[in-house]
Amino acid sequence: MKHFYLTLCRILIRSVLFIFLVLICFEGKAQCNFTLNMNDSYGDGWDGAFITVYINGVYSADYSAAGSGSIATVALPTGSTISFSYTAASYENEHSYNIVLSGANVYSTGSNPPTGIIYTYSCCASTSAPSLATIPSPANAANGVNPCTVIHSWTAPTNSGCNGATSYDLYLGNSSPPPFFKNVTSPTMDAPSALLDNTLYYWKVVPKNASGSAVGALTWTFTTGVTSNSSYCFTGNSFNSPEYGTNCVTVTPEVNGQLGCIWNRGTISFASEFDYSLNVYFGNNINGADGCAFVFQNSPQGVTACGNPGGELGAGGIANAVVIEFDTYDNDGTYNNDLALDHTAIEIDGKLVGDPSYTTNQAPLAGPVQALSNGGNLDDGANHLLRVTWTPLTTTLKVYIDNSLRLSKVYDFVTNVFGGNPNVNWGFTGATGGLNNLQYFCPINMPLPIELSDFSLNCSGNQVEVKWTTASEKNNNYFTIERTTDGVSFERLTDIEAVGTSSQANSYSWIDNHPINGNAYYRLRQTDNDGTSKTFNIVSVTCDEQNTGDLEIKDASLNSTLLSFNFSTSYQGVHLIKMYDAMGNLLESENKYFLNGNNTESFDVSRYAAGIYLINVESNSKTAFKKVMIVK
Repeated sequence: MKHFYLTLCRILIRSVLFIFLVLICFEGKAQCNFTLNMNDSYGDGWDGAFITVYINGVYSADYSAAGSGSIATVALPTGSTISFSYTAASYENEHSYNIVLSGANVYSTGSNPPTGIIYTYSCCASTSAPSLATIPSPANAANGVNPCTVIHSWTAPTNSGCNGATSYDLYLGNSSPPPFFKNVTSPTMDAPSALLDNTLYYWKVVPKNASGSAVGALTWTFTTGVTSNSSYCFTGNSFNSPEYGTNCVTVTPEVNGQLGCIWNRGTISFASEFDYSLNVYFGNNINGADGCAFVFQNSPQGVTACGNPGGELGAGGIANAVVIEFDTYDNDGTYNNDLALDHTAIEIDGKLVGDPSYTTNQAPLAGPVQALSNGGNLDDGANHLLRVTWTPLTTTLKVYIDNSLRLSKVYDFVTNVFGGNPNVNWGFTGATGGLNNLQYFCPINMPLPIELSDFSLNCSGNQVEVKWTTASEKNNNYFTIERTTDGVSFERLTDIEAVGTSSQANSYSWIDNHPINGNAYYRLRQTDNDGTSKTFNIVSVTCDEQNTGDLEIKDASLNSTLLSFNFSTSYQGVHLIKMYDAMGNLLESENKYFLNGNNTESFDVSRYAAGIYLINVESNSKTAFKKVMIVK
C-alpha cells in the first residue's frame, strides 16, 4: 500500500509540473482551440483521403481517419491563422468532417467534401476595437444623388487582422441622429429601397469586432435629386410618360432592341388582400413584339432589377419573382408553351418561354392561355384593363383581362418564391427585339394614402400620448401604432379602428403606458379595406422639458407663384419642411433652422398644377400638417 501511495504522489507531482510548464509556455498568449472531427459513414476509415492543416499559411500536419470518428485538436496563440483542405482518394461519399471552435461548430460538410482550402480562421482570442471608416460614398454633403440607385460604400479601418473590423453597423434616415438600419459584413450596401426625391439623408458607419465598436464615428449627409416620377424607379429604356395620363409610364418605346423595367417605390404585402387595376397599352402593331410582364419580386437588386431581353420580356432571370407574362409575339413554335395567339401565364422559375433553354424547363405555374377571351390581339391599338387580385387566406392569385378571368392559381408564393418575406417590390418589365411596339401602363386604383393632417407625440408623466388627425379618409380600415429602438425592428403596439371613408377631419389618440427609456420612436401605419398599407415617417420624442411644446401651422396664402405659410413652434432648432401632392408623393423637402415662436416659410409652386397639396413641418418631437389649395 505504501508503494501505491508513493506512485500516486509521483503521478500527481508530474501532472502538476506538466500543467505548470504548459501555463509558462502560454503565459500572456491567449489561445484558440480548433477541433477537427473526421467521420466515415461506413466505419472503415478514410481509405487514403486526408485533411491537411496549415498554420499561418505553412504546412503543419496531415490527418486521416482510421475509423469512423477520429479527432484532432490544435491550439493556436492569438494572431495565428489556421486553414484546412481535403484531399480525396476513394469512397468520398462516405467521408464528412466538421470544425469546432471553442465548443461551437463553425463549419460542416456533407458527404463528398469539397477539395482544396475551404476554411481559414484567424485566432483572435485577444483584440481591440477597430478604428473609424473613411471616404464615404456618396461623398459627405453630396447633392443630386439618384434616389433609386443609392449604393453606400466606405473605406475600411486602417487596422487589420485581429484588430480589424468584422462587421459594420449602418445608420440611415432623414433625421439626425439617424436610426440604426442594419449590420453588414462588407464595406458596401445597397440602399434599403428607393429613397425620397429631393430629401436630405443622414448616415453613419460604425466598424465593429469582438472587442467592441469604433468610437467617434461621424454622421455624413447626402441629398437626393429630383426624378421624373416620384412614384417609380426606371431601369433600361423605360421612362415617365405624363402625356398618356396621370402617373403613366412607358415600358418600351416603339424601337427595336429595347429593354425596360419599372418598379414602384413602395412595396406590396402578400400578407394582406390586394386588388390592383391598370390600363395597359401593348402597341398597335399585331405583327410587333415582344410583350410585357407584371412582376412581384424581392430580388437582391430590388428597384434596380432588370432581367433578360427579347422573348423573356425583361423578367426572365430576376430572382425571387412571380411573373405574369403578356406575350404578343409568336416564336414560330420553337418553344414549349408558346401559343400562336397572344397569351398570358404565371411563371416562377425565373425563365420565360423566350429563353432558348426553356425547352428543358418546367411548364409555367399557370397557363399559358390566350390573353383575350375573344381570341383577339393585345397589341390592337387599344388600352386593355389588367386586374390582379390576391387572397392570402386561400393563397389564390387571379388575373383578369378586360374583366374576364384568365388565370387563377392557388400557391404559397410567400414561402416558395419570396423566402418567407411577404413584402415585395412590384412593377412592369418589357422588351422588343427585331420587331417592336410602344408599351405603357397607367394605374387606375393604386391605393391612395389617407390625408394625414397631424401626427404628434406628447409626454405626460410616465406615458406617451400618440395623437393624429386625418383631413379625409377613403376605404380606411384601421391604423397600427408601431414603436422601435433601432429603426429596423418595429413592435406593433395596437390597432385602432378607423372611421372608414370621410371627407371631414377625424381625430385619434392612444396612450402608451409603458414607453421605452430615452428617445421614443413611433410610426403610424394605415391599412385600407383591400389590405394595402402605407407607413408614415418615424416621429421621435424625448420626455423632458426641452422637447415638450406645440407646433402648429396657422395659415397659408398663394401670391402669384409663391405659396407662403405661417407656423408657431416651441422648439428652437432645425425643422424639416415638406410638401406633398394629393397622391402622397413628396415634392419639396428642406431642413432649416427656426427660432421658437412665429415663423414664415414659402415654396415656389410655379411648376405645379392647380389642386390640393399638403404642407408638413417637423420639429425634433412634433409634426404638423395643413391642407392647401393651389388655384391657377
